[in-house]
Amino acid sequence: MDSKNITVEELIRENEELRRQLSEANAANAAKETFLSNMSHDIRTPMNAIVGMTALAKKHIDEKNRVLDALGKIDIASTHLLSLINDVLDMSRINSGRMKIDLEKFCIGDLIHQVMVIMTPQIEQKGHSFVLETDEIDNDTFYGDELRIRQVLVNIISNAVKYTPDGGRIVFSCSEKTEGSSSVVSFVCRDNGIGMSREFVERIFDPFERANNTTISKVEGTGLGMSIVKRIIDAMDGDITVESAPGEGTVISISITHRRHESPCHRGG
Repeated sequence: MDSKNITVEELIRENEELRRQLSEANAANAAKETFLSNMSHDIRTPMNAIVGMTALAKKHIDEKNRVLDALGKIDIASTHLLSLINDVLDMSRINSGRMKIDLEKFCIGDLIHQVMVIMTPQIEQKGHSFVLETDEIDNDTFYGDELRIRQVLVNIISNAVKYTPDGGRIVFSCSEKTEGSSSVVSFVCRDNGIGMSREFVERIFDPFERANNTTISKVEGTGLGMSIVKRIIDAMDGDITVESAPGEGTVISISITHRRHESPCHRGG
């Protein structure tokens, strides 16, 4: 009798587990279908711009100003298209376990300068007030993967720029706290943008997720950016948190422990 009861209980648990797995698989498939639908639209948009501007440039090949204007728009569209493709490729590498974290010497100051070179045109285009705070850094040279950290910072600042209405305010800060031969390096990005619901914040690191918001839906992207960011941070044994509320902006905090390099950065001649 006891044996039968245990068998029945085991069958019930197995059925519940199978139902759970089926539900998760269905949800994952639905998310992927939505992702493919979004991607088909998002890729078509810059491709149409590239094709249209190329045709326009050919038609007015002898008009230098019109050709230059068309080439400028082609450059913008192709850069956006490349970012979409890179997100998909990055996610593929991560899922297949092929993402590698390199440990090489890098300078925090140089890293932040590179990020600002990349982001300044977007910030200026939207007329944002951007505040950079880097006062709390005593050590500036570490071992880590500068390329991947730059990718993470560009992603979170880019989101702040995109999801903050024109003329908004973004504050990006970097600080460092010594712990023995290592340091905890923290990056915080604050904006006064449209914010996110608590429900979406809980899903923000899930692949293919996009907020169901009419303002957000007008911003193109793969829905992979924050998932990639989370996986990079996890691979570095770091932490990332997101605080947000609709209409109240967003705060993203990242902390990564790095081993310090024995010599400081040397800049200039």
